[in-house]
Amino acid sequence: MEHCPLCNHPYEGHEGIFVDEESRTLIIDGKLIGLTHRMSQILAGILSCDPRVASIGYLMDYVYGADADDEPEKKILSVYVCRIRKKLKNTRFDIITIWGYGYRIMEIDDGTER
Repeated sequence: MEHCPLCNHPYEGHEGIFVDEESRTLIIDGKLIGLTHRMSQILAGILSCDPRVASIGYLMDYVYGADADDEPEKKILSVYVCRIRKKLKNTRFDIITIWGYGYRIMEIDDGTER
C-alpha cells in the first residue's frame, strides 16, 4: 500500500500517483504538482474508480454533489480534463477519454505519443 508523502496517509490506487484534495496537490513519483480545487476533485474522482472508467455522471456527482441545484454543463468536465492533461504531460500518466461515457487514468509507456 502506498503512503502520501505529505501526510503519510495510506491510500490505494495507481502506484506512484496521489491527489491530496485538501492541499490541492498532485503527487507523482514524489514530485509535487499544484492543482486548482476543481482539478483536484475531478482527478480524485477519476482515481477513485481506478481501474474502471469514471463515468461523466459519477464525476458530476463527485464534484458538484448529487443534489446540486446549480450544476454546470457536463462539457465543463472536458475543459478541466484538458487542463489536468497539461499537468500530466511530462509524467508517466495520462487521462484516456472513453467517448460518450467517461475518463480513465492510464500509465503510458515511454514510447507512446500524446
